[in-house]
Amino acid sequence: MDSGDRSAGGGLEAALVTHRPMLLNHARSFLGPRREDAQDFVQDTLERFVTSFPQGPPPEPRCAGWLMTTLTHLLISDWRKQVVRRKALSDPAMAHTATPQPVVSLDSVRPPAVVEKVMEKVTPDDFKAAVATLSPKLRPVYELHVLGLSHEEIGSRLGIKAGAARKRLWEARRRLAAHLEMGVLGGDA
Repeated sequence: MDSGDRSAGGGLEAALVTHRPMLLNHARSFLGPRREDAQDFVQDTLERFVTSFPQGPPPEPRCAGWLMTTLTHLLISDWRKQVVRRKALSDPAMAHTATPQPVVSLDSVRPPAVVEKVMEKVTPDDFKAAVATLSPKLRPVYELHVLGLSHEEIGSRLGIKAGAARKRLWEARRRLAAHLEMGVLGGDA
């Protein structure tokens, strides 16, 4: 192995060590009651990263963005699979074809929320288009939040107060939800 290979490997290792806590935090937050699965999703993301960048990681913020985007796609894909499984379990006509799963009482299954209905139909391109509609004031706040920065860190980077960052993030999320709901469901939630 020549010195170029060692530096690329060292760069990958440094990127993985740097971003792993952010990825774990994002996965745990997304998974909620299934937070113990976060390690597996982060590991899958890191394996894809190493495979995609054998010569070394891309420069920041592209490196963090690639990792967060890939992890988010894995989490959403798994979430969609879970929705399909739940539907198959609750449909008597599909019961014989469904993969055996623990029996879930229908009383314990809550009706899907509007956000779940929207996320079932949202593609990555839909989400990118929705983010692109955010104003220049809201978009950087949202993008920094996705990278795992706190309100204080976002405020510091953008030269605004943490409270302003919090308010802008709230507004960005509200606008994204409204845009996705209108675009995907046509306003019928």
